Amino acid sequence: MSAKATGLFRGASIDEVVDSYWVFLVRNKYEAHLQRFKQRLKSDLGAAQSEAVVFSLLWSSKINPDIFEDVSSGGPDFCCQPDARRRFVVEVTSLESRAVARRSKLPERIDGPGGGAFGMITTALRSAAAAKAAQLANYSCPRVLAITSSHAFATILMGRYAARNLLLSDQMISYRIGDMSDPGSEITDLRKSAFLRIDESSKVIPCRQSISAILLIAILCESGSSSRTLASRAPGRFRTLAVSSDSVPASEELAKPRRSIAN
Repeated sequence: MSAKATGLFRGASIDEVVDSYWVFLVRNKYEAHLQRFKQRLKSDLGAAQSEAVVFSLLWSSKINPDIFEDVSSGGPDFCCQPDARRRFVVEVTSLESRAVARRSKLPERIDGPGGGAFGMITTALRSAAAAKAAQLANYSCPRVLAITSSHAFATILMGRYAARNLLLSDQMISYRIGDMSDPGSEITDLRKSAFLRIDESSKVIPCRQSISAILLIAILCESGSSSRTLASRAPGRFRTLAVSSDSVPASEELAKPRRSIAN
């Protein structure tokens, strides 16, 4: 993913993004998906909001997202077709804010000034990738896993450093004992890497190859006069590595009907 930001959109409420996605499902006659979305709004609001935000993000990136999941057998949530020759699928998953707070030692909400030590959530991100690897297997096109978080400190915990750790595992500092001239160096054991591991012969080998890329998305909900407003950082361009996001969410265009992409 390009590190270059394509913008930061503020002012659209979470409710508006959800409503736009709802209208898209209605106008394109995705009745079964709409019913499941309604159920998810009641049973797992964060997951439903993440689904709507990611779709809006893909739409605003002008890569023609459409519904892909089979309601009876499952599969990735969306298929994107930037042009006639290229397409890829996207699966969405979200991290529960309470679990993120527990792992990072950062509070779910910012209630005032404060400070202290915190930890990255590489293990949680890798676990999310491991849980979705089988679901993204057996597709001939590239497969993107979008992991979202609406935790108050998601921009820190889901940023570039998190993307590097997800690819290479958490970094450690190594020094030679007794050598005062040693400046030290960064090392890794790849234990928390989503894509690499060390085999029994000490060789670095790839893993979870069913996932072409991981997109980390921080969903920031801010207090507004009438509803929560959305500030979502999302992608500029796609590359097939663990990445962090920087771009724009939804627009009213999302609600317009469109031709479906065949699964």
